[in-house]
Amino acid sequence: MTSSDSTTNPFDYLEIVLQSPLGNDLTGRHQIKNTDARGAWYQRSIIYTGLGSWVGQQMWLVIEAKTDGSLPTTFFVDDVSLVIQCGGTSGAGTGDTFTSPLTPP
Repeated sequence: MTSSDSTTNPFDYLEIVLQSPLGNDLTGRHQIKNTDARGAWYQRSIIYTGLGSWVGQQMWLVIEAKTDGSLPTTFFVDDVSLVIQCGGTSGAGTGDTFTSPLTPP
């Protein structure tokens, strides 16, 4: 992520969320903001649980950038993978591990 915006006030966001085909959020939104470390790569691992009622139905993994439209912020996304685990998992809510920052390639 690079940004010309403030390092103290969040104005621009990259958000990751699971949604229904109608656009309803099924999980919390995970964010990277213009206030996070700049010029660094981050590895984001998100574990969603408690989605049993959606078995056999469509869900959308949405990666969305939101900006206030003033100073430029650029978010880069690379190497997205999705792992589906069936059975043996119970519970509700989401887990979010954030390793920060990675060494640039």
